[in-house]
Amino acid sequence: METILFLKSNMSKQKYFFLAIFSFVVGMILHHLPEYDYFLLHFFNSNFYNEEFFQYFTEIGNGYIVAGFVIPLLSYASYRLKALNFVPLSALIFPTIYLGIINGILKREIFSFERPGFYRFENIEYLEPVFKYGSFPSGHAATIFVVIFIWLGLAVKKGYQYKFYLHGSLIALASLVALSRVIVGAHWFSDILASLGIALLFRFLVEFNFFYNHIAKTEALKYLAYLVVVIAWINILFFDVSKYF
Repeated sequence: METILFLKSNMSKQKYFFLAIFSFVVGMILHHLPEYDYFLLHFFNSNFYNEEFFQYFTEIGNGYIVAGFVIPLLSYASYRLKALNFVPLSALIFPTIYLGIINGILKREIFSFERPGFYRFENIEYLEPVFKYGSFPSGHAATIFVVIFIWLGLAVKKGYQYKFYLHGSLIALASLVALSRVIVGAHWFSDILASLGIALLFRFLVEFNFFYNHIAKTEALKYLAYLVVVIAWINILFFDVSKYF
């Protein structure tokens, strides 16, 4: 019986790893099929683009907005709602920072793929500012995915009455924010799939005690997390964070 439970536990952990690899590989394949990637870009952009709405909505995935607003809100919700496990700021902020570093290396140093804005397609509407480089993966998409995935994994208790609805609503929100990067012409659909893969990889790492203890129980990181929130708000209030990509 113990062996069966051990195998089930390992399979539960490994699913995030295999989903991460699958999503990233599919994203890479789609990138090398540009006619299909462009079809998806044109489909979402031409059918759903609305500047007045998406100039704000897409910024939910902005690193400064996530650190200054989304993460504190989720952490506070987990503190106030007794049916949930408390998730400290550091458990969400530092995976996001680590992911941002890796994401930056991937899209600027390793892949360096051009964004849709590089080509300035006549039948695509672009939201300003228009970036031309650093396409694969999307920083906004990876950021919102990793925060939602990790929060759900840590906050939601087994047997929680509204688990299905909470998972469904937050993952849907994260997916829409990620997809908005395609809608506003900032990214290809392949970039979003790659971002999903990276976020799932971090969700996989949280299953291991060494990583969880590092992000959630290291005293220094707990205090540094508050500093990160303050820095995020300084940037939000005094600088144009829409230039962050």
